[in-house]
Amino acid sequence: GTAPAQAYTSSGSGGRVSLLLGASADDIEALAMGERPETLEYAETIDALAVNVSGGENGTRNGSIPQTYAPTGTLSTVKGPYADKAVMVTASPKRIGAPEPGYGQNAGAVGETLHFVATDDGFAIDEEASRWQCVGYVVSNATEELAYGLTASFDFTMPNSDISVTWLWGNRQRRLVLENPQGAAFGTVKLNGAASESGASVWVAEGEVCALEAVPAEGYEFLYWIGDFPYGHAKDRELSLPITAKNVSVRPLFRLIEEPAVRTFAGAATGDDFIDATKWSGGNIPGLEDEVVIASGVCRAPNYVEVARLSLSGGGQFWSGAMPGTNYKPSEFKDRFDRLVSTSCEEAGVVVTGDVTLEGTSAFGVGVPSALNAATCPDPVAASTERRPHGRLEAANVTVKDSASLMVVGGTVEGDFTFATGAGFLKTGVFSVEDTAVYRPISDPCSGGSVVAEVGAFLLAEGAKVHAKGAGYFTWTETAGDDTLPVSAAPGLGFTYTVGAGYGGRSGSQSPDLTNRYGKAYGFAEAPVHPGSPNGTYNNPFMRGGGLVRIHARRSMDIRGTVDAEAEERDWSQDYFFGGASGGGIWLTAPTFAFGEGAVLDAHGGYSTYDSAGGGGRIAICETADEAAIAQFAETGKSRNFSSRKTAQFGTLYPGVTVNVKGGGDYTGNTSDHQFVKQSGEDGTFRYIKPTGVVLIVR
Repeated sequence: GTAPAQAYTSSGSGGRVSLLLGASADDIEALAMGERPETLEYAETIDALAVNVSGGENGTRNGSIPQTYAPTGTLSTVKGPYADKAVMVTASPKRIGAPEPGYGQNAGAVGETLHFVATDDGFAIDEEASRWQCVGYVVSNATEELAYGLTASFDFTMPNSDISVTWLWGNRQRRLVLENPQGAAFGTVKLNGAASESGASVWVAEGEVCALEAVPAEGYEFLYWIGDFPYGHAKDRELSLPITAKNVSVRPLFRLIEEPAVRTFAGAATGDDFIDATKWSGGNIPGLEDEVVIASGVCRAPNYVEVARLSLSGGGQFWSGAMPGTNYKPSEFKDRFDRLVSTSCEEAGVVVTGDVTLEGTSAFGVGVPSALNAATCPDPVAASTERRPHGRLEAANVTVKDSASLMVVGGTVEGDFTFATGAGFLKTGVFSVEDTAVYRPISDPCSGGSVVAEVGAFLLAEGAKVHAKGAGYFTWTETAGDDTLPVSAAPGLGFTYTVGAGYGGRSGSQSPDLTNRYGKAYGFAEAPVHPGSPNGTYNNPFMRGGGLVRIHARRSMDIRGTVDAEAEERDWSQDYFFGGASGGGIWLTAPTFAFGEGAVLDAHGGYSTYDSAGGGGRIAICETADEAAIAQFAETGKSRNFSSRKTAQFGTLYPGVTVNVKGGGDYTGNTSDHQFVKQSGEDGTFRYIKPTGVVLIVR
């Protein structure tokens, strides 16, 4: 206790000290609740320690107040049944399950035989809900290995030394869930030749390939799989299913066999599921040879759909993962989408063997925009590590007219999905965007996976738009000590609010002495395959880099509207200091081009309020339909027999076309008076590429 500053009898009493040795977690919890577990030994002394719990003394005033002391506090020793030597329990490759004694510091008396148990049945579940087998243990002290074994439990007599017990875990298994909510009346699923009940959950060794078979009942047909099937294999009735680094959930979709028909959607504006037969005319799910008509309501599709024709009009909406009016997947829709497919699925695909037509104010989206903004995603760091499925739209021809919109979203860059190959796909014959309609390709904000459109011919009318503004890399934050740091895989990330983002040109910087003093330039000038990078910021706003518009036409390309991949820019709502995001990429290839006067190609960098604007993006126009050359460009940024020496002639050949790859500018941060100060972001790159020799194109 402490003595008072004045000479009064008001000193503090002593405190309490208790030394606890070798207690279990349950005993500790009981002590904290004021209980006195009988399993522990109690003593009112602490030996070999300097302990002071005496009460404080009162002061004196010229001897007029007698010297007194406040009450002394308490001290005690509490020992568990295993006190004496330390027993550290750990695991390899990581802590799995709940062994006894538990992970961490334990204790044991010298000469006592302790019983160690990793798990009762030999297996334990980790935080990812995968299962591990205990394959043994190792006991050691500071100098040598004392014992080892291949069992999940053992007895060990404590030596006169501290010891370490390491449980060994291996043979990781993943959960395979086989759903069949339609029931046996529609069909069944076989796993490795044996029939499986709906909802069956089996453990399968990671890396094993399971053989699934969808068996329709008499009078029914199998359409395709839904869920975690390998990309491009939705229609394999006999499916080889690799068990990968995620738990896997799949289900077959069956339907009553009927003649091809026109199926009209009758769902609500709040949304209904594609696989709900009651929401379609005729009371049956659309089949592979049916024409689908959606004139109203919101149709929520699973991660694969295939039909003969698809027509949207009025305010009808059709979403295979994506949602209208946002770059992100709202949490309320995420729950519905995950109800149909798991978050580890590789594909969000729509295949139409005939034509796709969008009219009126209809909207069609394929893929899953990631929820990385704080408003809709409570844990953006965790969301950044999730696999996002690869959007895929295939059709004979695609026409988007009136004020309709089409969105295709790129998935995670992984395995065969690279920057060169693309991570989202639009494959069609004639792709026509007319009137004031919009085509919006969205890049994955974490990995940068982007959409590649491979078409026969591309037509962009005056007033229509390919819109990838702010559809590139994003950033989120992690706290390290007292600092809040931006986190992103973007190569040109603006590291802090005094540094913008780079791409085709480096960013501006208010802090040129920093190690990461500029958002750097990256990527290929003659073959942009990356989106733009996000800005650096002190608080808000975070802004995405420009996206990637990549269209390869086999025959021709006619552009009279706007193609934009500019950096995201926010309204001047607050006086925050922030850097600018970088412009994105535009890569267009075709053997012949036509550009109308007034056409716009825009990949400019974002503005800044702090001398740190974003760099401009990259635009490349290449006259070729040579698939091998395009692939080489995508991989290396160069290809033989092509040259960009004609870039300066582009304006002469196509007068009235605006090409903008300028770096961002700096403005005053006053919300009532925004004045341009200077340009701090470097300009990006523009290349017009032509063959250098004679190229024979066979049509």
